[in-house]
Amino acid sequence: MGLDSVALLVAVENYFRIQIPDAEAEGILTVQNMADVVAGHLDVPDDSSELRDLIFQQIADSIHQLYLADDEIKLADRISTHISPDDQGKWASFKDSLQLEVPVPHTQRSRSNKFAGMLKNIFDRAPDYDWEAITVEQFIAVVCAANFQELIDETGIKTKYEILIVVMGITADKLGVDYYEITPEKSFTGDFGID
Repeated sequence: MGLDSVALLVAVENYFRIQIPDAEAEGILTVQNMADVVAGHLDVPDDSSELRDLIFQQIADSIHQLYLADDEIKLADRISTHISPDDQGKWASFKDSLQLEVPVPHTQRSRSNKFAGMLKNIFDRAPDYDWEAITVEQFIAVVCAANFQELIDETGIKTKYEILIVVMGITADKLGVDYYEITPEKSFTGDFGID
């Protein structure tokens, strides 16, 4: 295990107050694997998504208020059809109405409009996702992960979804990965480049 993977594992163990044996840790390849291992150690069998549903309702309400729209919003919808980070005024209003941190995604337009953004993409690893393909459900997970310390009681973890959200949040923090890149099937070594 390299330094990045050890730091990530230690952060997860410390947060959940568990100890993952080395042999078991070696089998953790994806974000979902990590969440499943933690759920096993905590004996959390609940697959409900109360947190997801709560934040979904808040996001839908905020979008409806902001755009004065009555269209039904579905989890499988593309979030880009409902709100755009390129409209900075509405994006800021959206964040304010949610009262949560909402990471600004990288979009093709926002990357090409700013010279500083272009330089950043030259020198930094460009995010590996397409904003236009992000679903409402993925967007909810990103918002939850960016706010996991405020949204989840670490002493009262109740669901596997909460565990997944915490693992996503810790992954973003420890590896410096863009929240929008972190999905359950992503590999720590192959997708995030840690050893």
